[in-house]
Amino acid sequence: MPRIVDHRRRRREFVEAARRVILRDGIDRATVRNVASEAGWSAGALRHYFLNKDDLLAAATRFLTEATAASTEQSTEQVSNGPALQDATRAALCSVLALDEPRREKAAAWLVLAGCSLVDCASGECEALLDAQRRLYLTITHELAEASLLPVGCDPEAEAARLHALVDGLNVHVLTGRVRSDAALKILDDHLAGMIRWPSPP
Repeated sequence: MPRIVDHRRRRREFVEAARRVILRDGIDRATVRNVASEAGWSAGALRHYFLNKDDLLAAATRFLTEATAASTEQSTEQVSNGPALQDATRAALCSVLALDEPRREKAAAWLVLAGCSLVDCASGECEALLDAQRRLYLTITHELAEASLLPVGCDPEAEAARLHALVDGLNVHVLTGRVRSDAALKILDDHLAGMIRWPSPP
């Protein structure tokens, strides 16, 4: 009886292998041969599912985008539905800050996509992820404004852009070893302390 091959699962294996190679070794090392080896298959087997390296990278960047965007959207929902807005805000921002290995991987994936978009091999995927990120920061600042927790006269749109730039910058510094994760968290907390009008204790 012929062996039944789960083609969807096999394709996913190659995409997962490409993700690992990209995040570990860089986009240039994500060749057909290297990705096939990472997945434990031959280059010929990989070519049954992907025409060439560009086709493989397009699938890998879509996978990175979908996974990272889904996580970001989950954080956005937590801000909108959280019982304590200040705590939900901090938790959502910590979820996208490179404080441990899983979050470092998400942050690294974003940087890979941003780099790819500069040469137009992932511009669409990068824009989709940017949209998800913008929603997170805009949701945070608008929710804070509606709860009168932003300083009087503070523009939620401008504050969202500032917060976005801060977190992206911190992730770059953490991933390149210039700032420790605990120091990055303190910088974020200091920013939030100045941005949010925390209620006075009774």
